[in-house]
Parts: sequence; C-alpha cells; structure tokens
Amino acid sequence: MHVHFEQNNSSRTECTIHSLSWMGKVPDVPDNNGGWKLNRNQYYMEGWLASGNAKGVVGVTFTTSHCKKYDPPPRSNFNLRGHKSEVTLVRWNEPYQKLATCDVQGAIFVWIKHEGRWSTELINDRNSQVTLLFPQ
Repeated sequence: MHVHFEQNNSSRTECTIHSLSWMGKVPDVPDNNGGWKLNRNQYYMEGWLASGNAKGVVGVTFTTSHCKKYDPPPRSNFNLRGHKSEVTLVRWNEPYQKLATCDVQGAIFVWIKHEGRWSTELINDRNSQVTLLFPQ
C-alpha cells in the first residue's frame, strides 16, 4: 500500500498516534437510485486512512495500492481539529461514509466529507470516557 503525502509542512503531525482506521473509497457521486455501485476489486485499491493522535488532531490521508500511475484526489491530507484532548478512537462508518472520533474526555465527533472538505456533523460531549465506538 502507498500513502500519498502532499508536499506541505503544515500537513505533518509529530506526536503519538493512538488509533488507526481505514475505509475504501467509494465513487464521489451516488448512482440514480441514491446509492453507490461498488466494484469490490477496486474498492480495496484506494481509500482513506484516519488516525487519532495525542495532540487532539485527527488526520485523514488518501491511500492506494496502485503500483503504476494513478490520479490522486485534489487534496489527499486533512488535519481535522476540534478535540480538546488526546484522540483515542477513530472509526469509519462505511455505509454512510462518515468518521467517528472520540477523545479521552469523552467528546465524540462525527465528521463528514462534503464538496472536498471535512466538517463536523455532530458533537456529543459526554464528559465520560468511551471505550468502544462500534462493535467489531
């Protein structure tokens, strides 16, 4: 697998990573029925890797297993900010293409990508530790 990094000093993170989660890439536009037609052979070739770190930053990076030339998305690295403490859990909700993150203080963020940008869809500050986001 290859990870595509932008040539930008501000997109780096230099701290301990607590959690990783990967999700395959789906088409940018749903089909006429409001869903995605997935080709499972291609679904696992490209995707997004999410990480939660000790500085409270969630990193989302485009990944690919293509060995030959490919076209990366216009932006391939995102630093999602909003947590006020260490991010300990990150997990993708693949059917809805959303990312759930949790920090040590219990704040849960649900992130969604829309028009090339990531934003928070929901913030739930439980003020108590969370040990499991979704059952395995």
